[in-house]
Amino acid sequence: MPSSCTARLSRGAFNAITDVPGVLVGHVSIRNGAVNTGATVVMPSGATQTSIPWGMHTFGSNLEITGLAVIEDFGLLGSPIFIAPLISVGRMYDGALTYAFSLSKGLPVGSGWPPVIIGFDDQALCDPRERTLQSKHALEAIRAARSGPVVQGSAGAGTAAVAFGYKGGVGTASRTITTGGLTWTIGILSLAHQGKPADLGATNGGITNDTPAVISVVATDAPLVPRHLNDLAKRAASGWNRIALLTGSGIAIAFSIQAPFRSANLPSEMLTSLSAAAADATAESIRNALLAAEPVVGRAGIRAEKIPRALLEGR
Repeated sequence: MPSSCTARLSRGAFNAITDVPGVLVGHVSIRNGAVNTGATVVMPSGATQTSIPWGMHTFGSNLEITGLAVIEDFGLLGSPIFIAPLISVGRMYDGALTYAFSLSKGLPVGSGWPPVIIGFDDQALCDPRERTLQSKHALEAIRAARSGPVVQGSAGAGTAAVAFGYKGGVGTASRTITTGGLTWTIGILSLAHQGKPADLGATNGGITNDTPAVISVVATDAPLVPRHLNDLAKRAASGWNRIALLTGSGIAIAFSIQAPFRSANLPSEMLTSLSAAAADATAESIRNALLAAEPVVGRAGIRAEKIPRALLEGR
């Protein structure tokens, strides 16, 4: 934690992104031998989407994100955020459109458009030729979205994730901070799909992941404007390197459920504390993903083992 941060960091009630009011998370998972795949959705403002400020930080080029040009132009996010395999981005997009049309006859920003799908390559454990995920699975993930505790590990987008040669997955964590007499919450959901065994000091070969990547979704109820949220996404991404130096690709998307203050000149202590909370919770979300992930046997009998807890000690 930076020395200039004087706020006390505490975990939220569920230690999950859903500690931010109104945020829901849903998974859809498919496991069938050669097919191990799934998708995860983060719904920023519950079942009824509204336009909210957002920001982003990216690293590398192994990932795909839809809708980026439009949400950058408007400076607003009005869609659920899906994390899904690259091969299924188009079908998830179609399902997200079906959901958007259920909210509105048109597609104004703030009613589920443009769909935001972050795609990653999960073929280390799943045969991409099967193209198992369909548009209906986007709707299943939305219907499964809940507040409260979040299933972690080999669920949803984490079903076929591989990290550091072991089984990867999805994880979440949250922090609350109090500055200036006000309390704010920040929550993170991450997909751990990065790294090589050697990054953690492991000597065995593990599973090869040719397109490593990490994805983090950052939610807060602090009233931040897009430039603050860009900074928050970047600070959250620094939490990736607390586990091991990132050598693949990464995307962090940050959003606020609150309308920004009229003045964008927020107290520096508040911004510093939020940055510290974001990095801290992001690192824990990745640890939680790895520790919750159970072994999976994928295509061609490839087995991803559970990561030894000792490899994460001190990280």
